[in-house]
Amino acid sequence: RAPLKLLNVEFGQEVDVNVHKKLDESYKPPKRKIEGFHGRGQRLGSPVPGDAPEPAVATATQAVPKTETKAEKTEEVPKGDSSIQIRYASGKREIFRCNATDSVRSLYEYVSSNTTDKSRQFTLNHAFPVKPI
Repeated sequence: RAPLKLLNVEFGQEVDVNVHKKLDESYKPPKRKIEGFHGRGQRLGSPVPGDAPEPAVATATQAVPKTETKAEKTEEVPKGDSSIQIRYASGKREIFRCNATDSVRSLYEYVSSNTTDKSRQFTLNHAFPVKPI
């Protein structure tokens, strides 16, 4: 008896079945199932390995006595009516405060003056969708 669903027949219907012996053929394993990525990669926005040397960390720092008064601390309030989050390729994040009337050129100048690697090109992009400004 053969399964009815396998042969697509009705109960009691005659069926011709041919069996082929393949004992003399060598076994071919089935194709491997394609799996996901198992290697290592770089986080988006991270610097390319070997592209730029890591900045050296200063070993000696000078201690500056803090003699700030309360009046000086109130002057540290950020100026500007807009805040922009800047993410550098090195992973550093920074908030830049500016006025709505400031030009994009001032933002370019700020980023280029605060970046550690002056030789590396950069672009300013919107967060979502990612488009150059």
